[in-house]
Amino acid sequence: MTLAFVFVECEEGHTRAVKKVTEAIDGVQEVHSIAGGDYDIIVKVDADERDLHCVLAAIRGVGGIAALATSIVCRSLN
Repeated sequence: MTLAFVFVECEEGHTRAVKKVTEAIDGVQEVHSIAGGDYDIIVKVDADERDLHCVLAAIRGVGGIAALATSIVCRSLN
């Protein structure tokens, strides 16, 4: 499985709707509202490498998103 974090900037007044739709996407593990910076939501994605592209495309297709950035985890530090 491939772990990624997607940072989402929402259009004004759309944060709750974006969160609700995003958390229903297969492969999305967690969705959190964040404060400060350029982004409103952080999305934790865990998907098969082949399916990661589809999950990210589904997130990009959610209405009310102004911008996003994706970071793929290379390794976890324990």
